This record gives sequence, C-alpha cells and structure tokens, in this order.
Amino acid sequence: MAREASGKELAQAWKKGDFKYVYLWLGEDLAAKSLAVTELKEALQPGDLDYAEFSGAEDAHVPEIISACQTPPMFSRRRMVVVRDADFGAAAKRDLAAHLKSPADTAVLVLLSEEKRFDFKDPLAVAVEKLGGLANFKALGEGEAVSRLQQEAARAGFELCADAAELLVSEAGSEWGILRGELEKVRLYVEGRGKAGAEEVAACLGYRRQTGPFELQNAIEERNARKALALVRRLLREEGEDPFAVYNQVKNAVSRQFKVKRLAAAGKTPDEINRESRVPVFRQPLVGKLSDLSLQRALKACLEAEVSLKSESWLSPEVELQRLVLRICGLP
Repeated sequence: MAREASGKELAQAWKKGDFKYVYLWLGEDLAAKSLAVTELKEALQPGDLDYAEFSGAEDAHVPEIISACQTPPMFSRRRMVVVRDADFGAAAKRDLAAHLKSPADTAVLVLLSEEKRFDFKDPLAVAVEKLGGLANFKALGEGEAVSRLQQEAARAGFELCADAAELLVSEAGSEWGILRGELEKVRLYVEGRGKAGAEEVAACLGYRRQTGPFELQNAIEERNARKALALVRRLLREEGEDPFAVYNQVKNAVSRQFKVKRLAAAGKTPDEINRESRVPVFRQPLVGKLSDLSLQRALKACLEAEVSLKSESWLSPEVELQRLVLRICGLP
C-alpha cells in the first residue's frame, strides 16, 4: 500500500528541515492544502524570483514546469514550484515522471490534485510515492473533526468543550484548513480563561443573541418549514451569516438524523446513539417519524444544493437555501 503522509506529518518534517524534491497532495480538503502551501512557503522562504505557480492541468505547461524546477535559485537555497489542479493527461504525466528520475535538489515541486486516492497505474503518482512525497488531505468525518479540534485546543493550552467543538463543526464544516482558522479565533477570544464553551464559540462565529446556535438545526429536525425559513432569512439578512455556514447547519441536522436511523436499526440503545451521533435522547423520537426514503431524499437535496451553491455563482444563496428547506420538509 502506498505511504501517504498527513498534513500534520508534513508540517513536523518541515520544522526539522526535511523537504522532499516533489509532493503530490491528493484529497478533498482544499483549505488544508492551501494552508500547507503557505506553511511550506514559510519554511522554505523562497524569494519572489525563486517562486513559481501554475494553475490548471494544461499539458502544454509541463515543459515550463520542468524548466522552472531545473532553474537554479537566485536568492534562496531552493526554488518552490506549485502546480494547482495538477490532473494532467497521460503523456504529460509520463514526462513529469521521467523528470523525477533525477530531480534537481535545489527545487521543491508541489502538485495539487483533486484525485481522492492513490492510483497505482498513474506513473506520476508512482514516481512521487517512491520519493516519499505523497500526501492525502482527506475530508474529516464530523466525529473526527470534533476530536481533532479538542486535541489541538489542548495543545494550544485551553479546553474546548465538546458542545463547543460540535458547534464549530456544525457551522464551519469539517475541512481542517477552515476549522484551524476558527479554532485560532476561539483561542484568542478566551486567552487567559483556559476554557471555551458553546457560548464563547458562538460569540466568535458572530452570533447575535436573538438566534441561538442550534435553532435552525432543531427546526430542520422537527421539519418545521415555517420556522426554518424564517431563521434562514434572519441569519442571512439581519445577521450577515455566510450562506455556507447556514447550509452546514441544515446539512448537519439531516446527517445526524440519518445516522440515528442507522444506529437504531443496528440495535443501539438511545444512550449509545447519543454518544455516536451527538443527538440527545429526547430528540431521537423525531427520527422515528421519518421514513428511510424521506431521509435519503433530504440528503440528496443537500448534496444538490451544495453543488449549486459552489458552482453556480449567479444563483441567489437565499433562494437556494429556502428551496432546500422546503425539499427537506417535503413541501413543493
């Protein structure tokens, strides 16, 4: 099996001065990849003339990329060459793999790919793996994100309560690059106090007191369309909430209910379900009123809405989120 480093392992290696000739970063966590590029640049400290960046998987760029790697640095120990969206064609991959048979030790090449896993048939991936530069920035599950937030908070010298970590994940999603930035805001906010609960996290996320952090989630779980629509409008219009933060609240409510359904079907007790899904025992009966089909449709609606919000910038986020609420609640 291919050895894939994590973002955390990369950062630790760079602190020790351990740099590979080439990196291929796979996975879905785009924010974490961008953060890693920044950290590597800070560690290498290439001058402006010793840094090159290419965007897009244009096969025609490959000779220029190889040339940039082979050009000796002018004012730094190493040049840094970054290629975003590095999903090249077969011929271009073979050319880059050939270059990596004898790479220049004065350059570090970083390839950012949207592929989710290592492909043993990909000559470029195989070449990078042999040089030890393969890494996978996998999207964290919600439970993993909560645990990692609490661990990182402890390393930073303060306690992040479970409900506070859950709120962060509910609002910001599970991409570590984003969560890390939010955690730093919380650390600065509670500096000197040593502990952060949901109230402190809510303050950092910009909540106003008229909207509680779980109101929208609860309304979705109850399939209360009228209340959920009003909360979506209030969060977007009056409180200036980011549309994706609102979307994450809606999606999280559906995902938790889907998990409760599966755990109950597996014979788990209410307390066990609470520990694994973070859904309180008193709210679990709401799931019993929902059919498997309705939950599947709700999850599908969430995925379709996410694609629309990310790829169709001309759409109104408010309209799309309201449409999503109506679909989840089974209304036209």
